[in-house]
Amino acid sequence: KHMDRVWEAFDEMKTHGITPTLMTFNAIMDGCVRNEEMSKVADLVQEMSTYNLTPNLITYSTMIKGFCATGDMQSAFAIFQQLEKGRESPDEVVYNTLLDGCLKAGMADEGEQLLETMMAQGLAPSIYTLSVVVKLLANAKRLDKAFKLAEAASSRFRFRLGAQLQTALLQACISCRAFDRGARFYLKTHKDRLSADKKICQTIIRGLLSTGKVDLAADLLKSLLGLNSTSEEVVQHRATQEVDEGLVAEVLNALLEKGNNYRQAQQLYESLKAMKPRLKLDAELLRKMSSFQ
Repeated sequence: KHMDRVWEAFDEMKTHGITPTLMTFNAIMDGCVRNEEMSKVADLVQEMSTYNLTPNLITYSTMIKGFCATGDMQSAFAIFQQLEKGRESPDEVVYNTLLDGCLKAGMADEGEQLLETMMAQGLAPSIYTLSVVVKLLANAKRLDKAFKLAEAASSRFRFRLGAQLQTALLQACISCRAFDRGARFYLKTHKDRLSADKKICQTIIRGLLSTGKVDLAADLLKSLLGLNSTSEEVVQHRATQEVDEGLVAEVLNALLEKGNNYRQAQQLYESLKAMKPRLKLDAELLRKMSSFQ
């Protein structure tokens, strides 16, 4: 916030014959980034060379951060290429910074290549890293690629797709309107456990109903509420589950309107009543249910 004082102190330092170190230059460069004075970075790097100082990983990382923050991705990648040619290799912080910049700039090709370069270097991407890439590819409507990269990283570096990454993939399915894929992915990954994010599942269920995938919507609703689970943990928490009565009504109505799904609708209703005896549905739906008996 007081870069004028920083420059004054730097000039005074040199006037008194105090030789600046690499740490000095890195601190000033960080100040430039924080105060949006990236136009002065090139001169700083040039001045470093007059003291026989070479930029290190911190220097490059700071510059990349600054250029990404200002949206100058061309300069950010130019610095990244310089780093790759040097003695030190990019670390996860550098890759994440560039990927965040790619996300903001909508640079899907570059983001995908960054992740592949990162893994080729032997760096295991974090859940955060993969979540950014998934969102970037989903914005570009590359859902298949998002799943393939996430699964490839999980297989290569031997980690499970955690809740955060699963949520990112489900959100990607929603943004690409691939509701059936999202439902099947949820049913596969959330077997015998409850969802941490009901809103995402509710969105997928409504998306399935809007595209005529009624049976899958019902399966997802049952999974969301833990109705099919035999897990002791799920059974214990089932009674505390909040039920969106409006969503239940939408699913039951869709099953009844499909014509041959009365039995499935009745079974779902009975399971819900056993779970929530005070479940309230509108009179018209209950009348419709009874008319099929």
